[in-house]
Amino acid sequence: MVGSKKAAGTRPTDSKNSRREWRVSILVFTAKIVYILTGIRLILPSAMEDLLEIEPPIGFPTWELSLAAVLTCAIVLVTRSREDQEVLRSDRHLLGCILVFYLPFTTGGAALGGMVALWPGVAASVLGLLTIWSLSRRERALVR
Repeated sequence: MVGSKKAAGTRPTDSKNSRREWRVSILVFTAKIVYILTGIRLILPSAMEDLLEIEPPIGFPTWELSLAAVLTCAIVLVTRSREDQEVLRSDRHLLGCILVFYLPFTTGGAALGGMVALWPGVAASVLGLLTIWSLSRRERALVR
């Protein structure tokens, strides 16, 4: 068969792979930036109070943690295809660590602080961690 049509089950072309790698890299980079900004946002109020001895103009984060956890979970869920997982393999552990970072803060704020806006962050953190665990388990089963 001559032409640009490919048979079913063949691997995508290099241009599709490079676009896929670029897309996944942008998503992971976005998660890293949001993680850094969330860390700064967590430290800022207490640092202003302790170091500068002034009343911070902003309080501890509430909905920002939920948004960050939902974003990271969405990245994990969007990249569930086998090709995306090959690209994401090295960053899957990092995304899991980010979700593990968000989980205690969102759970503590939601359960102990009574902040209802943090419950979506708890659900997203748990869902993202379960998805990463499931994908890793499926990958190990395929290797065997």
